[in-house]
Amino acid sequence: MEQLLALIILVIGVIIVLVFAPLAWRKAAEEAGVDRAAFARVLTEEIQELETRMAQLRQEYRSLSRQVEARQATPVPPEQVERVQQGGDREREPAGQLPEIELYRRVFQAYDAGKSVTEIAKDLGRGKGEIELILNLRR
Repeated sequence: MEQLLALIILVIGVIIVLVFAPLAWRKAAEEAGVDRAAFARVLTEEIQELETRMAQLRQEYRSLSRQVEARQATPVPPEQVERVQQGGDREREPAGQLPEIELYRRVFQAYDAGKSVTEIAKDLGRGKGEIELILNLRR
């Protein structure tokens, strides 16, 4: 009797598995398909945005390349070359034109090269107090 009861429970379990497992698999596949479609849509949008940004960057690169070529093609007057070589009339950066990181880099390089705070301030078109502050931030 116990064996018959165990056999009946086993058969009922097999029937339940055979009936409900395919339904569960189908439902899971449908849900995964929806997620895949949404993922594909998002991925496609991201790719389009990246392609647009790449096109913009290519245009900027071409523009900057033309500007560099134009500057390189413009001859430098001999007297200006001579003044720069002699150290006179140093080119000064207009105030506020350097990005912060570049300003810091130039200040540190000039200071390490032995220039005084006054010389650095004059070369970079900044105040002595600002240069001293930058050097103090380094310490």
